[in-house]
Amino acid sequence: MLVIGTLAGEAPDIDLLFFYFNQRSKASKKVAEHRDYFTHTPLVWLVLSLAIVTTGRIFDSSFVQSIGWMILAGTFCHFILDSLEHGIRWLWPFSNKRRALLNTDPDIEYARIERDNAAVSKGTFKSYWRFVTGPYLKSWTVWLEILITLAALWALCQ
Repeated sequence: MLVIGTLAGEAPDIDLLFFYFNQRSKASKKVAEHRDYFTHTPLVWLVLSLAIVTTGRIFDSSFVQSIGWMILAGTFCHFILDSLEHGIRWLWPFSNKRRALLNTDPDIEYARIERDNAAVSKGTFKSYWRFVTGPYLKSWTVWLEILITLAALWALCQ
């Protein structure tokens, strides 16, 4: 269950792959941030996890139900951490507005990242790496997320 919860906590960031390939495509519509994909919306994970819980109830499997609850707990911990500083679309599909506890403007952050990456060719792995590591490694919430993940892995090994 700890492995499932840990992986679920990282699961919303699967959109980093979509984001990378979107940035590589010269003809694609620019997506400002990886949190703009549907995989970074609570409703998607709520529906998925409750479907798993319901499946577990139908087949009278407490193990399958536990998996659903762990997915829900892991993803919502991720969303709470993202909501501290960066914001996510809590009300999607009804609203595309990202909400954060701290007032941050993703457009300003994206413009700063674009300026920092101006010397690097767009669509290359190097530009993507700079885009991902630049703002994220300077963010205290990503370090908190890493610490929580390491704590979960440490608990798994005990």
